[in-house]
Amino acid sequence: MVLQLDEWRRIEEEGRRRAFEKDKPPLSDPSFLERLGMEAEKSGRELGKAIGEAALALSAVADVCLADRIPREDCYVPDYAREVMRKLDEVARRELGRRCTWLLGVREPYNLSSAINDITACFHRLIEVEEAGSSALTRVGRRVFVREYSGP
Repeated sequence: MVLQLDEWRRIEEEGRRRAFEKDKPPLSDPSFLERLGMEAEKSGRELGKAIGEAALALSAVADVCLADRIPREDCYVPDYAREVMRKLDEVARRELGRRCTWLLGVREPYNLSSAINDITACFHRLIEVEEAGSSALTRVGRRVFVREYSGP
């Protein structure tokens, strides 16, 4: 498996920027969220899979708001997507011993800006886990790491 941690950091930075720009419509947020989710799933971890599922749900929310040019701060996250984010928190509690979101259940109404901030925070935790386990990673390029496989 190839992990590009430098690219992951760039994705995290982009997520933080998008969350901060709450007064703007979610231009290209659907594709950004899908990319974040696909990268997270590359980890092979349950947390990465949960981030991927949450990213798809939020991408659908962003699609609706983008079609109507609704800014992120006025783009409210419906119950189905909130539930996927709650499940993401449950996985984080199991894997990390703590939740990974900051605004879910705290900021009401929960909007796309808050959700992007939260999924980016969870992605950040995934990066930390991968970096902590970097002794199992071998650098094969300037920005490319390969996880050693010890399966059958």
